[in-house]
Amino acid sequence: MQVDTPLMEKYQALFFNENFCEAASTTGLTAYRGEFTLKEGEIADAQGRRKPPERVLKQVVLLTAADKLRLLSGSLDALQDFPLVVEKFGEALDAESRVVLFTVNIDDPFIDTVMAPGWCSSPWCKAWCGPSWPTWPRSKRGTSRARARPTRS
Repeated sequence: MQVDTPLMEKYQALFFNENFCEAASTTGLTAYRGEFTLKEGEIADAQGRRKPPERVLKQVVLLTAADKLRLLSGSLDALQDFPLVVEKFGEALDAESRVVLFTVNIDDPFIDTVMAPGWCSSPWCKAWCGPSWPTWPRSKRGTSRARARPTRS
């Protein structure tokens, strides 16, 4: 495993069932594929070994450049785990970051697009993330085009 960026080095301890972590073909980028621990398991014994993770972001693809996250894709078992994603990745997100999350427990599918990180107008985002959602000075915020659209089957 090759860790080329400080951000990927920070996340390395949370990698789970890792497929690869290597330099991308574009200079300065590092890619990861595997699972990512959102909530670690309890300490199992006196030696500090842990039980399996309690919450995992599955089928993860990360692409990092220095201290910024360029791409995050993965699958959550429950939408209620979204604040854990914000907690782990929030500081590394900026206007150029792309995030695609799939969630298993949603009965009515929807698309929510947030054009400016740190300013989400979605009711679920505001309710669950609250002050933990990253914020930037007003001058760096763009126009939010958050919307929820039910898809029809």
